Amino acid sequence: MNFRVGQTTGLWLGLLMWAAFPGMAQTPASPAAPTSPQGTSAQPTAESQLALGLQYIQQGQVDQAIVAFQQAAALNPQLSPAHYNLGLALRQQGHLQAAASSFYQAIQVDPSFAMSYANLGAALLEGGNLAQAEDYLQRAIDLDPNMALAHYNMGLVKQQQGNVPEAITEFRKAVNLSSNAAEPAYHLGLLYLQQGKPQTQPKRCKKPSLSTPTIPKRTIVWARFGISRGSGTMR
Repeated sequence: MNFRVGQTTGLWLGLLMWAAFPGMAQTPASPAAPTSPQGTSAQPTAESQLALGLQYIQQGQVDQAIVAFQQAAALNPQLSPAHYNLGLALRQQGHLQAAASSFYQAIQVDPSFAMSYANLGAALLEGGNLAQAEDYLQRAIDLDPNMALAHYNMGLVKQQQGNVPEAITEFRKAVNLSSNAAEPAYHLGLLYLQQGKPQTQPKRCKKPSLSTPTIPKRTIVWARFGISRGSGTMR
């Protein structure tokens, strides 16, 4: 599979949302290494290394988490959450191409893994590869039409492509699916203002002040890490 992740340049059109596994706060502490009947330490399993990586993430030790996730994936290449969480950790360290490769591995293991498609699309979007980002985000939406963050990121793609009507459609879907998320409503309001339709702007979207930047440069909203799948709901 060939996909290109370029370098980000200029100001982003919006916040990029990354898919998440819920329940990170409930992730158990790193388990003690299992012992054999003779009391010697057993070899680590893919699952124990995955749990260890999540514990490192909770402690803010991303480099150690990457090693643990890599070991989990090596011990069991069919463990899709290992590839998925490795992708999140690599992206957190700024390794976009490697992150995209990990998300791609996750969907090779599990072709129905909607959030991995969404995160691969997000990585490609962040890297400036709009065409392939659109393809993977659409696949995520096909698998899970109620994934708000996939619709939101698709809105960003359409916005950057200059397709305002479709961007509005995607942002509206994201708003309807996750009413508590500020970002889709904010960008929907901006597009309405640009079209001269402030009356249709969501009430909670304030007109941006000219004295401050309206969009933070290269601002990314990141996922939580975890083991079980989530719905991709934006909060």
